Amino acid sequence: METSFTGPVGFCIEGMSGPGSGAWTRLRLIVQGLVSAGLDVHILGEIGLHDDVETWPVTSVKLLPKLSKLQRVLGRAQRISAFARATGSRVIHLEAPPFIGSKEVPTICTVHDLRHFDEGMAPKFGAQRLYSRIVMPHYSPNIRGWLGVSRYGVADIQKRLRIASDRIFLVPPIVSAPIIALPLAPLLAQKYVLALGHLEPRKNLETLVRATKEIAWPAELELWIAGENRGSLRSLQALAGPQDKKVRFLGPVSEGDKWRLLSEAAMVAVPSLVEGFGLVAVEAPLSGSIALVSDRTALPELAAHPLAQISAQKPALWAERISALASDPEKIQEILASQLMLSSDFRAGSVIPGLLEVYGKLA
Repeated sequence: METSFTGPVGFCIEGMSGPGSGAWTRLRLIVQGLVSAGLDVHILGEIGLHDDVETWPVTSVKLLPKLSKLQRVLGRAQRISAFARATGSRVIHLEAPPFIGSKEVPTICTVHDLRHFDEGMAPKFGAQRLYSRIVMPHYSPNIRGWLGVSRYGVADIQKRLRIASDRIFLVPPIVSAPIIALPLAPLLAQKYVLALGHLEPRKNLETLVRATKEIAWPAELELWIAGENRGSLRSLQALAGPQDKKVRFLGPVSEGDKWRLLSEAAMVAVPSLVEGFGLVAVEAPLSGSIALVSDRTALPELAAHPLAQISAQKPALWAERISALASDPEKIQEILASQLMLSSDFRAGSVIPGLLEVYGKLA
């Protein structure tokens, strides 16, 4: 795929989650891919949250003092314009709301998911309701393009935000495994199923804990849950019970430990209720372990095999499927092959040309 776009491009990441989040991993790999393609990349972020970008091979970094939500809304259009003029950026890429663009330079935004913009979940007179009903409709015409990271995401943008389809583009994340010696196939002698990610309600980890209590759950397998507590740890521990030796809570893990855990797991479970994409479901097969995913939001797009998709909130089905696969190495290999084939869609060589084509159209 050819494009005439040669940059420079600016990323405005103020308000975006920092290191350790899926959004941060996606940003890092996209930026690395653009730099490798020869583009000058500039980043505008916040002190104390995005300091790590100063170690990246980008052309320039400007970090602002931490902003309040009101400051982000009121001054973002002016900051983007000034940032574009200072860096010569032909496109400004927003990586977090508020989605407020500039009339002076084509502005595009990546929408990871829209769960925070669900008016039914927002207080009647809260900031989210004000933003979704008043601020966003006023400024959204200044957004030239909207990027969804999955087919589900593209459809959700069009449905919830009522954006014209010709302004929405599918640009999935780049997903890659570290260049280390990883198993070529799952080691079924390993004793755990891994759930990896923040401990928060939308991750639906309760279903996995309940699955370990089902008769069908294999006696030789433990459930290991790794990730930072975002409000669910206490309830999960209570559900597991103090004497339950089938469930281990590992807490936050380093990047190196994450890949080791993925590579040594019997299988990886992603039972989330809401995922804009679901990085772990691609990272698992790249590490040599199959991913079992729920049937919600973007995750079915990553299953790649009918046996890798399970109803989100049915613990008995999760226990039965895990048990069946744990005793069937040939089926494990079949699922792994399908998931590895799908993972090629998320390599830099596939994603970056598509992103450059979008830039070229909008610039």
